[in-house]
Amino acid sequence: ERSVAVAVAANVPNAICQAQVNLWATLLSTGQLKQSSVVVDAAAETASRFGLVLQQRWIRGCRALDTFDRGNWNDAQVLADELLADVEAGSPHYSAPTLYAIRALIRIARDDVAGALADTEQATNLARLVKDPQILYATLAIAAHVSQETRNLERAAVLADELLSALRTGGESGGATDAFHMLAWTLSALGRRQELIDVLPTYDVPWVHAARAFAEGELRRAADICGAMGGLTEEARDRLWLAEALIKQGRRSEADVELQRALAFYRSVDATRYIREAEALLAASA
Repeated sequence: ERSVAVAVAANVPNAICQAQVNLWATLLSTGQLKQSSVVVDAAAETASRFGLVLQQRWIRGCRALDTFDRGNWNDAQVLADELLADVEAGSPHYSAPTLYAIRALIRIARDDVAGALADTEQATNLARLVKDPQILYATLAIAAHVSQETRNLERAAVLADELLSALRTGGESGGATDAFHMLAWTLSALGRRQELIDVLPTYDVPWVHAARAFAEGELRRAADICGAMGGLTEEARDRLWLAEALIKQGRRSEADVELQRALAFYRSVDATRYIREAEALLAASA
């Protein structure tokens, strides 16, 4: 925030834009998604007002991630498609792994399994080249999740192991805190919750709290944390798993409430895979 103020006072457009993008990244990694959306919009306005072409391209990648996390999938996909078309036409970009990964999540949710798997393959290959933890960790978490969703548990385990190994030996994970909650999904499905708990950092941020809650079986708390920080996409998936757990416990009325909440979101984003799963659980509950 101080760097933004200094740059504005000096009236240096490039510095203003860079400071705003850095602030956006900090807000995102600390789970302040409602504030991050305001900042990335401000950065986009700065880049447009001063004709900063390279920064405009960079910010489109930032906005794709921000809008996806907050549940605006259509805008996220348009932004990702535009930038990835440039990448595939021969103009590489640092954000490409993230954009492929975001598109994979949207595609798997909309029953485009082949497209999702192709995108995760591209994302992981590029992220390994980049090597930066803030790109690599989140990409591996997403790729592992997509593999788990397609019931390829062996592949999911390999990717999760790669990420766990990096977390154990790489040290710095502050720029990739948003990877932990999704990793909790995969490791829980694999029956390896404790392995995540053992490597979670002590950062006092919602992403870490949500990951720990999910790994400890507190699915409602994980969903509530995501919802409170504005992470509607991950909140909805938590609620769908929570409803399934409640049905198994015979708590059908509670499950119906969670299913309706998840369905409201998934219908708004055309997530046919999860709509089908939620409606099947509702039928089972009835």
